Amino acid sequence: MEIRGNKSAGAALWQALTGKAWSTTAKASTQKKTQELIDRYGSAKEVAKRLGVSKRTVERYRSGAIKNPSKKNADKFDAAHRGAKVTPGRAAKFKAGGTGGGAAGGGGGGGTAAGTGGLYIYGVISVSEDVRERGINPGKDIPDGQLENVIRIMVEQGPEAAIHALNKLIKAHYVAGMSVLEIHEIDV
Repeated sequence: MEIRGNKSAGAALWQALTGKAWSTTAKASTQKKTQELIDRYGSAKEVAKRLGVSKRTVERYRSGAIKNPSKKNADKFDAAHRGAKVTPGRAAKFKAGGTGGGAAGGGGGGGTAAGTGGLYIYGVISVSEDVRERGINPGKDIPDGQLENVIRIMVEQGPEAAIHALNKLIKAHYVAGMSVLEIHEIDV
């Protein structure tokens, strides 16, 4: 997976995991999101089971009769939709980025270390008070299974929470005090 262009870190991480722009997803109507859930999971009945609502409620979301899920159901609906958008292939590749056995090949955007060991990020990165464009290759230092948590947080809480979780991993296992602020390129 390779993402290029200037994006907030959360939006770039979302695009890396879904292949879609976060702005498009965030603006989508309940109708569109419901149809995407049905397309992913096969039926309104299956979506209803995942959401803990009736099939009729899902059909009303899809038809536009219900414009937005109730406050009680909104978080569950949004999490289910985010989960439906994360593609299994991209998720598997991202998870493998923490094993040190990432993609082969070179990166662009001014970075040169892509493909040398798992997850590679080129963007605006802060180390202490030094904020500048740079490439980092934290994948080789992130323990197996830890990037799976980032995906889980993406689904449950959204892109900003996921980038926060990724930054915690980078600080804990790569360089203390480092934060990814903006991503120009992400590769595994």
